[in-house]
Parts: sequence; C-alpha cells; structure tokens
Amino acid sequence: MIRIRKKKVEHMNFNDKRTRRIIAIVIMVVIVAMIATTIIPYLMV
Repeated sequence: MIRIRKKKVEHMNFNDKRTRRIIAIVIMVVIVAMIATTIIPYLMV
C-alpha cells in the first residue's frame, strides 16, 4: 500500500507542464480572490 502511494506522489511531477499549469491557475485564483475581497467592500460603499 505504501509503495503505491509513493508512486502516485512521484507521478505528480512539478516539472510536468500540466501540473505546473494547475498550480499556476490555483495561485492566480487565490490572488484574484484576495484582491476581490479587498476591492468589493469599496465598491459596495
């Protein structure tokens, strides 16, 4: 069971273009959410 898990972790290569894109999208979404939470209150007033 442990060996199977290790193989899955190794499969998630950070050098892989697909995983890099997913990580980039997640980071962008987090940044946009942070900016939105700071700007929306000003728009409401």
